[in-house]
Amino acid sequence: MIRNELKLISQITGYSLKCMRLTVSVLRNQKKAISDAFRMQRNYGLFGRLINMLKQWVLDSSREMIGAAEDPQAALTGEDSDKYEFNDNLCQSFFIVENTNAAWEEYPKISIITPNLNQGRYLDKCLRSVIQQNYPNLEFIIIDGGSKDNSLEIIKKYENKIAYWESEENCGQAHAISKGLKCAAGDIFNWLNPSSQLAANALFRCAETYRENPNAVGWIGAGRNIDPTDNCVRAIFPNGLDRENLRHNWNGGQFCQASAFLSTPKAKNIGGINPDLPIPFGLDLWIRLLERGEFSAGKGIWSTTVIQNDPEAGESKENSSPEIVRLKRNYDFFDDVKGWKKKGCKTDELNYALPNYLKLRLERIKDFHKIDKHMFSNPPTLTFISNCLPRFNQTSADFRLFNILKILLENGCKINYLYFRKNWNDVKFTKTLQGEIAFKHLPLDRQDWNTIIAANNPDYVWITNLWSIHYLKFSTRLAKKIKENESPFKLIVDTIDFHFKEFHRKYELTKNPDDLRRANEFLGNEKVLYRTADTVVVISEEEKKDIQNMIPGIRKIEIVPNIHEILYPVRPYTKRKHMCFVGHFGNKHNVDAAVYFIKKIFQFILEKNPKVEFHVLGYGAEKYKNSFKSPNVKVIGSLKYLEKALTYYKLFICPMTYGAGMKGKIGGAVAAGVPIVTTSVGAEGFPFRDGEECFIADSPMEFAEKCNQCLNDPVSWHNFSVKSRLIIAENFSPGVVAEKLGEVLMN
Repeated sequence: MIRNELKLISQITGYSLKCMRLTVSVLRNQKKAISDAFRMQRNYGLFGRLINMLKQWVLDSSREMIGAAEDPQAALTGEDSDKYEFNDNLCQSFFIVENTNAAWEEYPKISIITPNLNQGRYLDKCLRSVIQQNYPNLEFIIIDGGSKDNSLEIIKKYENKIAYWESEENCGQAHAISKGLKCAAGDIFNWLNPSSQLAANALFRCAETYRENPNAVGWIGAGRNIDPTDNCVRAIFPNGLDRENLRHNWNGGQFCQASAFLSTPKAKNIGGINPDLPIPFGLDLWIRLLERGEFSAGKGIWSTTVIQNDPEAGESKENSSPEIVRLKRNYDFFDDVKGWKKKGCKTDELNYALPNYLKLRLERIKDFHKIDKHMFSNPPTLTFISNCLPRFNQTSADFRLFNILKILLENGCKINYLYFRKNWNDVKFTKTLQGEIAFKHLPLDRQDWNTIIAANNPDYVWITNLWSIHYLKFSTRLAKKIKENESPFKLIVDTIDFHFKEFHRKYELTKNPDDLRRANEFLGNEKVLYRTADTVVVISEEEKKDIQNMIPGIRKIEIVPNIHEILYPVRPYTKRKHMCFVGHFGNKHNVDAAVYFIKKIFQFILEKNPKVEFHVLGYGAEKYKNSFKSPNVKVIGSLKYLEKALTYYKLFICPMTYGAGMKGKIGGAVAAGVPIVTTSVGAEGFPFRDGEECFIADSPMEFAEKCNQCLNDPVSWHNFSVKSRLIIAENFSPGVVAEKLGEVLMN
């Protein structure tokens, strides 16, 4: 095991194995520290610092050997060195193995079936990719169709690693795989054609995914299609794995066959492979299996497949349109699919067919926008305290606050609004709610805040938009005075963000002591304020858990999320272009996110989509034109009608590496029908699942590949556009949030 661990660390760091002098004792001593670091970094959705830490341990352990070298870094980096953006997956894979609770012998048995006919030029790589997994519970089966080339020599070379093999004439690929499945004894099986190879640690990733969801009928990872010279043509990350989507819209973009591992007993129970289907036998099996359960998506790249025109190579032909037409007719759902232009047409000419279960959900969207105007039998009086007026067109927090005020007004509530910071365009915002809300500007240094609040005789005081430490400290003092005076009203503190979390994440990235000091300063004041409040309002379930873990003793925590309205009509895929990011660039995390994307990710997108442009939108973006300067990057800045502008974009990206709370920019983009690729930090607060409603990626290369998949695959694009809109409508529309707001006040 130690040998394999060393090899993996070599792959992760990019240092050649022969140059590493990590001893067994060093590795064992560091194992717990490495595992703890992994868990910490995984929580923050980042692996960059972990990779750097591994590199430093290798350097420290190899100091004696390389001490005399002019360039120690070069001495460690041999010919095997690679860009470490590609190695994030290996890093995660290492810790999948390290952190598992199962013993090696408890791993599920996996059967790999390789059908072959005269594919000796690919076969050796294919077999080695399986054997070198070093998976402890592997059954390797090879069904050769009587090859006349060097295939048998290759098979015999690895004979001691193969559970069963035969070489005799058969009736083709489907028949060969069917024979292999009949003798397979694994819990899981897959067929690996000679032109495909398993990626490093694919079987361990599959086992981990199986362990997380053992009742699934299949476990699916990502795959890369490459050309005969090993150049990546495209990466395919699993998406839209439900039966309805596969049967309506299968185009090969949902997943790679070589990365699709299936339940052996369940496949056998439904009759296994149909050998009478020479081409779409895989799609046929997947659709039948999905009648019995679901596919579960795993992390990382599991396979690579050479794409070629050789009819004997054995690569998947599941995308061949005439055969899919016939298969769909057999299942009586061809009528749901429109757009086949002629027999033999290309699959990308297939129009997206909306499955019926999604149609039914979409028909209900407008119902979620309706606000109950009779929430209160006796509407309360509220005093809001904020840093400024609700600038509904500048930040998601202000837009949320603006909508909360509207909901309360529609329910007959009386509202007073106190704020301490003036802006030149305040009139624009006061006019919107003129006559309905009593606005009053009060500087923070005035001593009569308590008196003014009490004069309004409110039922509730709602403190919000706590962005600055100065305002947070003021609110903490004010809350303590309110409680000391035994005021009859209830105090609600609306956190918007858990600011300690935001700055502590930033510190984890920068290791700047000022960021840590700021994080702890926020935490100290947040502890006092939140414990003083009668109710703390947070924006998401994740934020609620984080605050409860860090600040025990809070009376009550309720959730009032962002509010979004779905825009109609939805502009189609063919009428959109380019990609964008929206942010208020007075916030450093938005600036850093845009720079990170431009410097680390965008170059990989341009390799596959050289004409695509990245547009930076939002308040204050123009100040950073020099920082954002790069080919195909345009700084647009503020837009008066941002929501409408978003409907023209093909993809929205949220590459945030730190921050907290719910990202309103994502909800706004989804409401405009734009699919999302985001980091895990950006996705927080939304019930989005990677590959179902959006793509989530934390390494630069994976982020870029998922962007390319959305830009180029209309089926993935439509799935994300529809499913993410449904999530927003069903969880964050005005009517749904109004109910949550009513519960906060009535409780």
